[in-house]
Amino acid sequence: MKRSPRSTAYRLPPCPAYDIEGTESWLSDLAEEGLFLEKDGFLFGFASFRRGEGKQRRYRLEAAPHPTGLFSDQDRPDEEAEELSRLAGWEYIASRGDFYIFATDDPQAAELNTDPQVQALALEKVRRRQRQTLFPTFFWLVIYPLFSMKGGILRGAIHLGAPIFLLGHLLILWTIFSPLREFFHLRKLSRRLQEGLPANYHKDWKKSARRHFAAKGVFLTLLAVWIGLVLTAWQRDTDKADTVSLADFKEPVPFATMADLLPQGQFTLRDMGFGNEVTLRSSWLAPSFIEFGQTGTVKNEEKTLQGGINVEYYHTVSPLLARLLAKELQWYDKKGPSHYQALSTPSAAELGVDSVTGYTAIFPTLVMVKGETVLKVSFYQTSPSYTMPLAEWAPIFAQSLNW
Repeated sequence: MKRSPRSTAYRLPPCPAYDIEGTESWLSDLAEEGLFLEKDGFLFGFASFRRGEGKQRRYRLEAAPHPTGLFSDQDRPDEEAEELSRLAGWEYIASRGDFYIFATDDPQAAELNTDPQVQALALEKVRRRQRQTLFPTFFWLVIYPLFSMKGGILRGAIHLGAPIFLLGHLLILWTIFSPLREFFHLRKLSRRLQEGLPANYHKDWKKSARRHFAAKGVFLTLLAVWIGLVLTAWQRDTDKADTVSLADFKEPVPFATMADLLPQGQFTLRDMGFGNEVTLRSSWLAPSFIEFGQTGTVKNEEKTLQGGINVEYYHTVSPLLARLLAKELQWYDKKGPSHYQALSTPSAAELGVDSVTGYTAIFPTLVMVKGETVLKVSFYQTSPSYTMPLAEWAPIFAQSLNW
């Protein structure tokens, strides 16, 4: 026994919601094939159709006076507008994007809007809403993430990894490009209507369908790749795959540690249950970057130092990148703590580095640059009887960049 076909069919729209002429032509062509858009038939990117005997049916998109969608209070025309449409022979079917979709089977039914200039005025409401949302979209997708990113743009790119960072921002720009494309598409149509030219009710939607589906496929593929990279990076962070406890770490590091602060000093690690670890990573922008935290006591026959250091070490791909990164690290600290205060330091020439900046941001901090290398070190001291001045410990860390 031959099974009857399913009464409902699903299709991916071959054109974006703002392509009024393409959507109208597509729906009308499917009606001739026996597929009729169901009530509220657009959901999660798909359109649902009721199967039937093919016939001519006209579909028209009308600009909605208010935003539509799942979270809108006005996702369909008001009762008066629907009643007027019914009297004219048109039935409200669904909403998509910023438009209401009406349909009629009556070949004698007059067009909903016969004056192209009136249609242009309705489109202007949609374009006005788009203009109002373009800057907030750009701000929340680009400006806010960049300014709120830990350490800034370069530090974020290094810590996240160039593939994640660049691909993520490519997706953001792609997301912003879509409303821009919609804005200019509707402006072009609006100008055409204002000139008195009618809309094209028989547009060849198949011509652009392949390009539309290809773009969606590329975007979804890139999004899946980016999510995979983020999850992999998150798992490495969760597992601390690149982090080693200092108690187990025996390799030398390319900068001074607390053990180097006192001549012939003996260092004792203080176990605080956290910190006292080193994270070693690599990225395209910084082939070597290290995060190092150490707490303990170093003493020699004359002095005893207690406290800890937090170090960020970057060996970047160029001196220019190193200089920009150093400025960014200082900028981020400066915009953060309210108790930021500049500190007087020995000059770069005295320290033998290209540049040096000193400031207090919770703890006394130095940011130094030498060639492609950036060293940021914060040194906090808890010794009851002795405190090493910055003028003494700064040269020790600066000289370590020559090792």
